[in-house]
Amino acid sequence: MHQYVKTLRAFLLWNERFANGQRGLRECIRRPFLPLPRTVFATDEERQRLLQLASAGMRFFILLCSDLGLRHKTALSITPSHYNPKDKSLTFTTKGGVQQTLPVTPELALTFEFLPATAPPNLSVVAILSNSTNPPRYISSQFNRLKKAAGVRPELRIHDLRRAAAETAWAATKDIRSVQALLGHRSVATTSRYLHNRTQPDQLRPIIEAMHQIRQQHQAQAPPQDTKKEPTQ
Repeated sequence: MHQYVKTLRAFLLWNERFANGQRGLRECIRRPFLPLPRTVFATDEERQRLLQLASAGMRFFILLCSDLGLRHKTALSITPSHYNPKDKSLTFTTKGGVQQTLPVTPELALTFEFLPATAPPNLSVVAILSNSTNPPRYISSQFNRLKKAAGVRPELRIHDLRRAAAETAWAATKDIRSVQALLGHRSVATTSRYLHNRTQPDQLRPIIEAMHQIRQQHQAQAPPQDTKKEPTQ
């Protein structure tokens, strides 16, 4: 909804400036507020349950989303031609036309290397592993059935696998720029919404103490101020 409102306001502004549209109509629509970040993500236990019962194609799909942080549609679009066996990496174009290269995990590398030699290079790997000649369809329905069979929370979404990758990357690095690079975000502000309220007070305590020490050092190094007052004429 937020994006729809932004698009409508932009269209009304263009209509007003360039198509002699009614002035002030854009101001009748309230500025949209960003929705609160979604805080649901797949836990390691849920991920393992899903992987244990997943078919080969669905397992590959889940690994792309939860280990490399790929988006739903991007994961479905990955083909053998995206894989570089020399450095064991994937190079692909993601949302917004951004080209991204990511190293793959050992299991993903083995999956690519053991694909049939006759597999079409431009067919989705998920489709190849599912013994299909067409791009995968209804992946959301398949994921919902898998969740039910694995006893995973009904509210868990495919995109929450990507959130799990963000959480794990943050836990491993504590570097939001690294998480941004993994997810392929243009803006670090977008990445921060994936990590909303994940920092605990105990993690902030050493930061605050370090800030206090730096201020004390600055005060100790500052030249003494002259407190003498100039005599009044």
